[in-house]
Amino acid sequence: MRKLWSFGVASFKNVGTASTSPVLRKSGQIRHAIASFARLLATMILVSLACCSSFGNGQKEPDAKRKAEIIAALNSHGFQVRSWPEAKASMHQIAAEHGWQTSHVPDARTLIFLGLGNVHSDTDVVTAPKNHLDPPYRQEEQ
Repeated sequence: MRKLWSFGVASFKNVGTASTSPVLRKSGQIRHAIASFARLLATMILVSLACCSSFGNGQKEPDAKRKAEIIAALNSHGFQVRSWPEAKASMHQIAAEHGWQTSHVPDARTLIFLGLGNVHSDTDVVTAPKNHLDPPYRQEEQ
């Protein structure tokens, strides 16, 4: 591709000067349009890669403030939790006791159970029957 590009640049070296024929001038315009399109395409690819790498993976775990809120809520519900790994284990235990999925902790229902849902959280999901995400319908990843 590099050889092809340098050949194209060399062959249109004098395009746009008074000494070039109308056909070569038109070729120069085409070359300019192709180069502009290539720059636009490269920019679009870079932007899409930047977006995918930044947002495609999602949140892996809560931030420090949210972790502290979760640990405090677990302690108020009778769990003796001092660190985030202990908190994850306790939330895993809560989910397992209720028959909820345990592969992605913290589960929204577990947070609602602890009183940490948002204003739109439906507290009825804590007592609702199992859904398609819960065992045995879903194979748990261990």
